Amino acid sequence: MKVFSICILMLVTATLQAEEEIDLSKKVQADGLIKIDILRGDIEIEGWSEARVQVKGELDELAEGLRFEVRDGVTEIEVEMPRQYVNWGDGSNLIIYVPMLSRVAVKAVATDIEVSDVLGGMQVRSISGDITLTNGQKQISLKTVSGNIETSKTSGKLEASSASGDIQVKAHQGNLGIETLSGDIEIEARSVSRLRGASISGDLAVEAAFDQNVSAELTSVSGRIRVSLDGPLDLTFRVNSNSGGIDNELTNDKVVDQFGMHSLQGQLGSGTGSLTVRSVSGAIELEEG
Repeated sequence: MKVFSICILMLVTATLQAEEEIDLSKKVQADGLIKIDILRGDIEIEGWSEARVQVKGELDELAEGLRFEVRDGVTEIEVEMPRQYVNWGDGSNLIIYVPMLSRVAVKAVATDIEVSDVLGGMQVRSISGDITLTNGQKQISLKTVSGNIETSKTSGKLEASSASGDIQVKAHQGNLGIETLSGDIEIEARSVSRLRGASISGDLAVEAAFDQNVSAELTSVSGRIRVSLDGPLDLTFRVNSNSGGIDNELTNDKVVDQFGMHSLQGQLGSGTGSLTVRSVSGAIELEEG
């Protein structure tokens, strides 16, 4: 019994030590690469005007330590976990401040991730967790297997995908590639020259202003597609639905129905750009914004 009590005491002591708050800071290159590796918990990444990285918060109860290294313009931050993972206790809860012009790469497993004011581009990968981004620029790639993705005030090329979760894009300027296997997609964008949106099981809604030479393709296997376009419009559009009506409020072109297949073709302006919309099972709506 005495040995058992000592073991429990050692375990509690180790846990209390792991839960102590950390506050570490290092000088870094203002436009360097920040690599973050975390197994579970919550993480906030905020861009600021200083040329240093600061890590604050609490480590995972099971964490063996925090690796925080800077070398040749690359900063690596890793919550070191036991090789044999045990699923109990709380995950890490961290806030990481990075130079605003940094490039950020995040690899996570069961982690909710919030990013704001990172202007050098980013890549975020999470197995299970939500991803939220505010004010990001350049090349942006966000992927989660199980979780929602929400972005706002972004610009550049944005790619986002979720196997199971909704994706919401607000106030984006630039090109987009958005897909989800099971979930709804909402897109609000301007200055779009390339757009790809796909949902296997869910609705897809787009409010956009297209560039003259736009190439846009929207597909849904089981869900409604609604497209609202702001002018001036200069494109050729082709719309097909295997099972579901087509509501066209862009032009006077008529929907053709044949053998259960609904199709529509039309042109706005000189027809320079192209818009293709396809739904296997679901209605399609086209309208001016």
